[in-house]
Amino acid sequence: MASCNVTLLLLLAGIGLTVGHNILVIFPHHGQSHFMNVQPFLKELARRGDNVTVISFYPLKPHERMKNYHDISLAGCLQMHNNNVSFSMFEGPITYLSRTLHNVLALYMMSDEVTSSIFQVPALKEFTHRVLNDGHNFDLVIVETFQTDVFLGLIHRMNVPFISVTTCNLFPWSSERIGQPQNPSYVPTNIDIFNSKMTLIERIKNTMSLLFTQFAYHYIFVPKDQKIANDNFGPGLPPLSAIAKNTSLILANIHFSLNLPRPVVPQLIEVGGLHIQPAKPLPKDLEQFLNSSTNGVIYFCMGSLLRGETFPIEKRQAFLAAFSKLPLNVLWKYEGDTLPGQPSNVKILPWTPQRDILSHPNIKLFINHGGLLGTTEAVYEGVPMLGIPMFGDQHLNMNAIQSLGAGLVLDYKTLNQHSILNGIRTVLKPEYKINAKRLQAQYRDRPMSAMETAIYWTDYVIRHKGAPHLRTAAVHMPWYQLLCLDILLIITVGIITFLFIIKIALSLLLRQIFQSKTDKNKTD
Repeated sequence: MASCNVTLLLLLAGIGLTVGHNILVIFPHHGQSHFMNVQPFLKELARRGDNVTVISFYPLKPHERMKNYHDISLAGCLQMHNNNVSFSMFEGPITYLSRTLHNVLALYMMSDEVTSSIFQVPALKEFTHRVLNDGHNFDLVIVETFQTDVFLGLIHRMNVPFISVTTCNLFPWSSERIGQPQNPSYVPTNIDIFNSKMTLIERIKNTMSLLFTQFAYHYIFVPKDQKIANDNFGPGLPPLSAIAKNTSLILANIHFSLNLPRPVVPQLIEVGGLHIQPAKPLPKDLEQFLNSSTNGVIYFCMGSLLRGETFPIEKRQAFLAAFSKLPLNVLWKYEGDTLPGQPSNVKILPWTPQRDILSHPNIKLFINHGGLLGTTEAVYEGVPMLGIPMFGDQHLNMNAIQSLGAGLVLDYKTLNQHSILNGIRTVLKPEYKINAKRLQAQYRDRPMSAMETAIYWTDYVIRHKGAPHLRTAAVHMPWYQLLCLDILLIITVGIITFLFIIKIALSLLLRQIFQSKTDKNKTD
């Protein structure tokens, strides 16, 4: 009996070994928050037996290393911006046009910075050379869709299915590749300030933003990426925008309860909150501070890029003056050793375990910049928010929170003691907590967790050899057909032709009538 059990265990072990897939993961963006969103997913793939090879700026630390998780590290090839961006970058005037231009330009500059550096990394050069010349055994590629599509050239050479991952709401070029509807009348672009309910002027501006970003992608971003792809993966590649249309599906860090409902094609899989893990115990000093704050705590953090200590003096003093008038304590992610004028109810830390802090019952309010990771963590824990969006999709995220009654948006340009204090007191009202808890319940209520959903659809794509049956006909339709402009043209020409025929017929009829009358008068 014992020998039978051993044999069964060996058979099961053999089956387990054959289940694992070989997955290549490419994350060429150097923003830490982007990779923080997807790394738990990659670890879970490795934990369940898949062999995961990850090209990124964030290799596992020595104590994190896993048997099936292999890094091709890009770390050190360029200067990182994490926790190193000053508020002075946002002190200039920002109009509607400059906001769109600023975000597109920032994406282009990030793309240029990354692509000009990473292909000099020996580990990446060696890997791509081996794949292109000696072949590979990968079953799937997972690639981030953000500011560069250059690695689509490598994926095309590998001839394997690929899944795209977006850690924010979809850009127009990401929607385009899967035929995802992006009607600008109610689907705001993620680089501007609108929500799904827009005035006529806002819909015009949103349409302009959509058209501009599509133009920038096709005529500025893609030509640069195409040249780099040809240089590194061999000449003669198809257009990258054509390769993009082979995307099997997109795992998007969104959920309709927070990011607002819209039509969704089968290739778009919502996995909002993919990075959220069970809260861990807090450091003892921080736990003691939160536990002893019987009136509650305001958590203030402007993300992983911006340094709190770089707030202009007048704005920093406005925050301190407002905080000093509150009965609550304040925990502020502030990188300086000292905070001039620091009130007794304010505690500063250079880095904070945000996920774990937001789960503490004494957190009454989260003042943040509207980054999607922090926003989803607050939504997950039912914490109301006071948002100060700065760039990218942050306005979109905070406008959604405001429209759902779970927070308010403050304008960075007009921040002062009165607006800060009034905003805090408003969001601390009971109705905001009630709305935040309702949103929490809606966000958590799913048939499967975000992680289970991502794992299922990853396996689905492998099982079905890229799952081309998920694609709608819209993926390969030219834009004029997608917008029914050819139909509209035919209908318009038909109507004009019909009216022209009617006009000619009436003219002939009237001429005949008048001619008959004239002839009759002459006869009389």
